[in-house]
Amino acid sequence: MTPTTDDITVLQVDDETITDPIRESIQCAHDDIVIRVANGADDVLSRLEAGDDIDCVISEYGPGTGGRDLLDTIRERRPTLPVVLFTDRGSEAIAGEAIADGATDYLRKREGAPQHQALADRVRTVVARSRAETDSQGASARDSTQFELLVDAVENYAIFLLDETGHVRTWNPGAENIKGYTSDEIIGEHVSTFYTDGDVEAGVPERNLREAAAEGRVRDEGWRVREDGSKFRAGVTIVALYDGDDLAGYAKITRDDTLRHRKRVLLERNQQLKDHIAALAHDLRNPLTIARGNVEVALETGDCSGLDASMQSLNRMEELLDSIVSLARGDRVVDPEPVDLRDVAEDAWSVVPTDGATLTIEENVMVVADRGQLQQLLENLFKNAADHGGPEPTVRVGEFDGGFYVEDDGPGIPATDRTAVFEMGHSTDPDGTGVGLAICERIVDAHGWDISVHTAFTGGARFEVSGAGVA
Repeated sequence: MTPTTDDITVLQVDDETITDPIRESIQCAHDDIVIRVANGADDVLSRLEAGDDIDCVISEYGPGTGGRDLLDTIRERRPTLPVVLFTDRGSEAIAGEAIADGATDYLRKREGAPQHQALADRVRTVVARSRAETDSQGASARDSTQFELLVDAVENYAIFLLDETGHVRTWNPGAENIKGYTSDEIIGEHVSTFYTDGDVEAGVPERNLREAAAEGRVRDEGWRVREDGSKFRAGVTIVALYDGDDLAGYAKITRDDTLRHRKRVLLERNQQLKDHIAALAHDLRNPLTIARGNVEVALETGDCSGLDASMQSLNRMEELLDSIVSLARGDRVVDPEPVDLRDVAEDAWSVVPTDGATLTIEENVMVVADRGQLQQLLENLFKNAADHGGPEPTVRVGEFDGGFYVEDDGPGIPATDRTAVFEMGHSTDPDGTGVGLAICERIVDAHGWDISVHTAFTGGARFEVSGAGVA
């Protein structure tokens, strides 16, 4: 009979351990169990050395049987091969001794008992367990080898292990490609080697390891340093590795995100530039409206008294255009200095079409600000008050503890809308652009100030700019 892949091949040592009737009963009742007979220990060893496909050995055990010596020899050559001791010499002590010597299982012969079924069950059990362990170990070894090959093949990611103290244990080609160190140069060095001096001083490497150990993993993004001293933007994942309850080390994966980071920053800057240009274009409308109106009056009536105001509006337009050019060049847009709030407010009022509105400046105070942007801020607040403060609103500018305010005596702004008014595009006026107050918030942010909406004593809208360095 030729055994198949699923058959169990048993090598029985012919020392009268298994009688012919039992052997025949097993093979008759169990088609998948094939029993071969070895003529003594030497024959067993020669078969094993020849590479015979043996799944289990059945042998006698005890003084005078040679079973112990045979068991020792089998264990030297095939440490995991199942060995079932089937003997009439048995006791609890002998069974324990046999298992301690390396036997897989122990079955005592009993006269008159249906021994073939019990022995077949023992053989099936030990062989099934052995095969499962072998498959598991083989799969684990294959998985480990495949993973190592995968890690070695990755060139776009640095994948390496750290010990529990954060020192480098392994190094893949991707790590050398990204960070510049060879394995000989970096293995044994601390992970802080890759961080900037500022991050090291701030304790970032230790914090990342600590958080990974506590949470299981940590993700980080920041600047890292290559072997040649150059910097790159890194996307990092650190995973804690545990052996039971004990921290065994960390797996660290690093991706070079420099190009992606630069693209993101460029997109953000382009969007900011677009927003600023849109905002400045919006603010050009105010002095343009004043200039056009005065010129139309002069052309229609010959009254040139408004041309001075037109010239002032044109000068303001030139300032705004210069701001656009500065933004396009990436120039610094905030140049704070002590400025007179009254003077800036009057200049802003002169270029805003306010119709029947009235300006009242309560105090004369000095503000540390970029004059051009402060005027732009006030122009938008004045325009908002003129548009939403009623037919003939009174607009007040004054000082409060910590900054200055602009308020009107109109209907005010509902509390539910006070955050939304600063969003780009938000407007309650169907003809409004929803840009003016968004510009205000950006100017305030650029100065490091804060702006908030409140209700004026008269019930109107009150905008408070705090942190403005009022002198």
